[in-house]
Amino acid sequence: MKKIKINSSLCVGCGRCEVFCTANHSASRDIYKAYTLEGLRGTNRIHLLEGNDGYAVQCRQCKHTPCVFACISGSMHVDPSSGAVINDTKKCVGCWSCIAACPNGCVFPYHEKDGTKYALKCDLCLSADGEPACVKACPNGALTLVEV
Repeated sequence: MKKIKINSSLCVGCGRCEVFCTANHSASRDIYKAYTLEGLRGTNRIHLLEGNDGYAVQCRQCKHTPCVFACISGSMHVDPSSGAVINDTKKCVGCWSCIAACPNGCVFPYHEKDGTKYALKCDLCLSADGEPACVKACPNGALTLVEV
């Protein structure tokens, strides 16, 4: 099982992790198009906490998966091939049970313009080279992918 490790002393709060996460989950996989043409601002699955220094918050890939147990629709589940905890947004009913159950505050609500709502969380969006978009984008190496 892999998870993203955060070294907060290296994070400068630049926000590249958020931007590249959004682009990686867009149809175009292009930063400009994701933000301007696809309107995906706010769909990042990693969030920076404000303060003097940055601190990135994303799913900790819990061993006991409280968000999965809280999910009433079965959309939140453990992927059998990767072991990652992921949310199938097409099945999600937007009840926010997973958000309430997450002990780390790493599941986020999202509302589309048409009224559809669902939970967003880190899915370890592995790219062709095996690294999540946020890890690749971090200029200081504050985010690393580790085997646990």
